[in-house]
Amino acid sequence: MYKTQLFVLVLTFCSTFAAARVLKVHIHDQDDKVVQFTMNRVESFTWKNCGGNGFGVSDLSLTPDPLQFPGTIHLAMKAYFNTTIQSPLPTTLLIEKEIEGKYIKIPCIDNFGSCTYDDLCDLLDEANCPDPLVKAGIPCQCPFKPAQYSLPTSDFDIETSFFPSGGYHMKGSIGMDGKTAGCLEIFFSVA
Repeated sequence: MYKTQLFVLVLTFCSTFAAARVLKVHIHDQDDKVVQFTMNRVESFTWKNCGGNGFGVSDLSLTPDPLQFPGTIHLAMKAYFNTTIQSPLPTTLLIEKEIEGKYIKIPCIDNFGSCTYDDLCDLLDEANCPDPLVKAGIPCQCPFKPAQYSLPTSDFDIETSFFPSGGYHMKGSIGMDGKTAGCLEIFFSVA
């Protein structure tokens, strides 16, 4: 069960994609100007940071699109920590499934689904760090020191089928010292 939880958390905080009917995109360039556009019937990988100054993702790639479970996913990413991220890290994870154009919240059952965790560090302490993260020198346990991390394209074999086919929305938010340390929002499709 912890392997699945860790995968969902890694997927939520390290990746992101989209299968929405309408996607509104806001991009900040280096001069902090906002470029926005709308795409209809998006069927490709998208992601965005959604708050917090403690950490975030600066680049991300995830294939295949749509995802297929069981199967192998290919993930590459760049992430940054601006401050030391340490326990306790209250975490909220929202997972929604698209049904007839609307997203329906998947409830938290046995620590899987739309759950609130008292301390993400406790969950990470109980999980094994995936080999690609170890090889890239990316830590999997708290505390996380200020740094930039890069994961080259790496394969993750997923042996379970925990997402039925369709579109999904995930949003993960991690708090620290009463403030949002980081937030990642993703949309994705499963074949």
